[in-house]
Amino acid sequence: MLPLSTLLKSGFTPTLKDFNNFLFFLSRNQRFKAIIHVFSQLSSNEINADAQTHTIFTKALLKEHKYEEAADFLKTLAGESNNFRLNRVFDSLVQGLCTFNQDPERGLCLLKDFLKIDGVCPSSRTFCLLICCSSQMGKMDRVIDLLELMSDDKLKYPFDNYVCSSVISGFVRIGEPELAVGFYETAVKSDGNIEKAVGFLYKMRWDGLEPNLVTYTAIILGFCKKGKLDEAFAIFGMLKRLGIEADEFTYAILIHGVCRRGDFDLVFQLLDEMEKRGINPGVVTYNTVINGLSKVGRTSDADGFSKGIVGDVVTYSTLLQGYVREKNNSGF
Repeated sequence: MLPLSTLLKSGFTPTLKDFNNFLFFLSRNQRFKAIIHVFSQLSSNEINADAQTHTIFTKALLKEHKYEEAADFLKTLAGESNNFRLNRVFDSLVQGLCTFNQDPERGLCLLKDFLKIDGVCPSSRTFCLLICCSSQMGKMDRVIDLLELMSDDKLKYPFDNYVCSSVISGFVRIGEPELAVGFYETAVKSDGNIEKAVGFLYKMRWDGLEPNLVTYTAIILGFCKKGKLDEAFAIFGMLKRLGIEADEFTYAILIHGVCRRGDFDLVFQLLDEMEKRGINPGVVTYNTVINGLSKVGRTSDADGFSKGIVGDVVTYSTLLQGYVREKNNSGF
């Protein structure tokens, strides 16, 4: 590729449209280093670029993971470029910092800087990704900052399940499950109102509340309802390490979740563990197992399991429904 200065001296006088078409061609062929090289020649030869040129160049920087250079360049465009294009490129910048650089701290710093610029409005996906990455790293103070920014009058982004799950997981990860439970309950009661949820977080952190079995069991229940059994068992494991004794209700919740997944080997392992720890399963726990077996077409096994317990009306109703569903007369 001949230097631009050589082409100009030879009498070739391309228009800006020619340059943009050439840069677009390079972009389509993923020749991002070449784009950066051509743009530097444009600048050194004092050829004015437009919004399209800027967009192609910035995207090339991002593709080459030159995030700091892209950030510095975007700041020079504030107020001069199309805000819609600036927003899209800025989203790509922050998302790249999170996914490629694993640096949500820097992403949050840039987010705060760019929110000061009129017309700049990062997408909700950018906020969600920052919250997720920060939560995974246990940087919950940063998560609270991001939630506050989301609730600002300028944005008012919705508080969805993805955000809620990330925040809950983050507090569990750093050993503050009581904040996870409280945050979840407050978010539900306030119907996706972030200001109330964030205010609750600050209050909980400074009140120094201690977690207890009810707190952990509530988190286990929440994970089981979402089908996240790995997370539920991770919390269950924390009970043992913290010296908190699980009760029948905790086990019953886990057993119900495992039944829904159809892993009955694990169900019976949990029942054996309860027996070894001196926890006597009640009829509710047994009915959970019977119901789980019946729902997967194993009513005969459920019936056999029921022979060793004192059942109630729910026990026999469940078995009856199972046999009817399977059109099996052997149980009548």
